[in-house]
Amino acid sequence: MNLAFGSITENPETKIKRVTRESIELADSGKIAKAMIKLTQHPTKLYGVRVRVASAILTFYNPDNYPAVDIHSWRALYGKRLIEDGPIPEEYERYVKDVRDIAKKCKMTAHEVDAALWVNSWILQRHF
Repeated sequence: MNLAFGSITENPETKIKRVTRESIELADSGKIAKAMIKLTQHPTKLYGVRVRVASAILTFYNPDNYPAVDIHSWRALYGKRLIEDGPIPEEYERYVKDVRDIAKKCKMTAHEVDAALWVNSWILQRHF
């Protein structure tokens, strides 16, 4: 069994709903790093959730405003590899702001920019 999935299933449904709702409220008020901390760090953390999974939760909630971060989109945007356990909450907040800036300039959603970065990373990886 995947260890992360096994850990996720240990979270009571009431805790998942409460922590997710509170994290979304924080993110929507501009406190994205604090939202990530609530989802990923004690005492409120959801077991099995790190920043990358937490970013997917926000993306599922509102893909127009929240990109899901992964190693490929990170590399395409910043030109460097994302550490195995990264990013940290403050780095994700910066990532969201940078992706939103691009989205605004290109008249795209954050999720569309994130997807384009992901594709770009794969193209660059295959040719260089």
